[in-house]
Amino acid sequence: MENALFVERPAQLDDLHPDYTRVYFGEEFCGRRIPTPDAFREVAERCRAIGRRLTLLTPIVTEPELETLVAALAPALRIGAEHPQLGLEIAFNDWGVFEYYGTTSGFSPVLGTLLVRQKRDPGFRRIQSRQAPVSMSDAEIRHIRGLNVDSNRYIRDLVRGRFTRIELVNTWQGFVIESDIPASLYVPLVPFTTTRYCKWAAAAVGARNASSYYECAMPCRDRVSRYVSDACSLYLYGNTQFYVNQKIPEQLGTVDRLVFYAFSPFLPIAE
Repeated sequence: MENALFVERPAQLDDLHPDYTRVYFGEEFCGRRIPTPDAFREVAERCRAIGRRLTLLTPIVTEPELETLVAALAPALRIGAEHPQLGLEIAFNDWGVFEYYGTTSGFSPVLGTLLVRQKRDPGFRRIQSRQAPVSMSDAEIRHIRGLNVDSNRYIRDLVRGRFTRIELVNTWQGFVIESDIPASLYVPLVPFTTTRYCKWAAAAVGARNASSYYECAMPCRDRVSRYVSDACSLYLYGNTQFYVNQKIPEQLGTVDRLVFYAFSPFLPIAE
């Protein structure tokens, strides 16, 4: 099993534990939070210097944000092409971004967590903990554990032909992988909903609601809000909500990589 670590800042690579042989860096959810070209360059250079492989995360983007993303990734892509031992991957969460890079070489394309459809309702915790009442048949439970890469023929054929792996999150109810494509599992954070209507962006522009199309000073980068639901604690970070599931499923299927995906230790959590 390969172990990887998600980092939000290059400084997190200081004294990286030897168990982590791959680093994840980038942004999955908001085009306003794409790291700078210098940050991507520094992470790629440091990973090369310390003998770690690298996966770059990319978000859903608008047209202007695509230009920002392309410019930001360029230094890391250049380093990856010059140093194959970096094992560079790009995880795509937007079909348009994937199409843009469709003929580019020098990296392995990965289907990101937003394009791998999993049912992520925090209420499914009752299934993991066997709390009553769970009035679901075996067929229904199998359905909520299923993936679009298996159930949707078009997606399945596309993934098999053009992606080297898929990225999964550690949902309460677990998952069933029917295909033979390698998979990564993110633990313990589980993103279960994301939106362009962002609380932090709204506060920044003095509006009741504001989409990520608005210019934004990104006040969310330095704070996480925690609140409690009937099922578990939930966390709001930027335009995305998360819950925490530390229990790794017994049946992992084709999962051959665990990605330690947690909030940065630099972030305070507000109740």
